[in-house]
Amino acid sequence: MKNVKKMIQNMDRGILFMLLASLSFAFMGGFAKVVSQTLPPVEVTFFRNIFGVVLVGLAIYKVPLKQTGGRPWLLLFRGSMGFAALLAYFYIMAHIPLGEAVTYNKTSPIFVAIFAYLFLNEKLHKNAIFAIAIGFVGIILVAQPQGGTFDKYDILGIFSGIGAALAYTSIRELRKYYDTRAIVMSFMLVGTVGTTFFNACHPLYKRFRRF
Repeated sequence: MKNVKKMIQNMDRGILFMLLASLSFAFMGGFAKVVSQTLPPVEVTFFRNIFGVVLVGLAIYKVPLKQTGGRPWLLLFRGSMGFAALLAYFYIMAHIPLGEAVTYNKTSPIFVAIFAYLFLNEKLHKNAIFAIAIGFVGIILVAQPQGGTFDKYDILGIFSGIGAALAYTSIRELRKYYDTRAIVMSFMLVGTVGTTFFNACHPLYKRFRRF
């Protein structure tokens, strides 16, 4: 009886944390939309990640990581996919209405179900397949492709969902080898280093275009 009660308490706590996380992401999206009017997406992504590096770094400093490791390439893949998806998300956020950008990004659960079936051998029940089909219909209704083609914002929006889904799916395997903070840090670090690299290369790219 105590174990059941404890499990219910943990579920309630998990639901609360999920709601708080969703609220925090909503605030982040709103602030990112505002600053994207004056800052390029690469810089918005940089500041989104650098603060995370500091906070997670402090958490790791106070309580050292407890992990076995052994899957560095998968860890790098998770960070790279998360970074690419976030950069695409902030890019479209600067050019299309916030509601549409968020809707594209939130297509990730559709692709998570598909990737979990393909890579984790999870079963897809009939109800799940029906929900996925409805989800794709929703994507088409949001994108409203003209002449049967998607524009670049539609493509980047869908990619932000796919990239996020690949990152989420990889966490299932990474949790067996790495501390949760290390998984989060991989995403933050790749995002910080990647945006720093892009910012450094941007002036060189503009110079190259002159020749």
